[in-house]
Amino acid sequence: ITGLLCAKLIEREEINLQDKITEIFSEFDSNGKDDITIQNFLTHTSGFQAWLPFYLFVNSIPEMFEFIASHSLENHINS
Repeated sequence: ITGLLCAKLIEREEINLQDKITEIFSEFDSNGKDDITIQNFLTHTSGFQAWLPFYLFVNSIPEMFEFIASHSLENHINS
């Protein structure tokens, strides 16, 4: 569903694949994450850990974003 929702937002010109993710989620504006684009997220090239069971550690959506943002990247992206 994520790909479909993003396609609709691109179609409406509300987002662009090259937009930085920090324009949407300010929590990611640290630790080398400020260059990650929407395209990196959609193509699984953001550098984040492939699987992270955040649902075991958080109780709300805001906590989830903070939890994910607090983790270091496994691999740094090549912009």
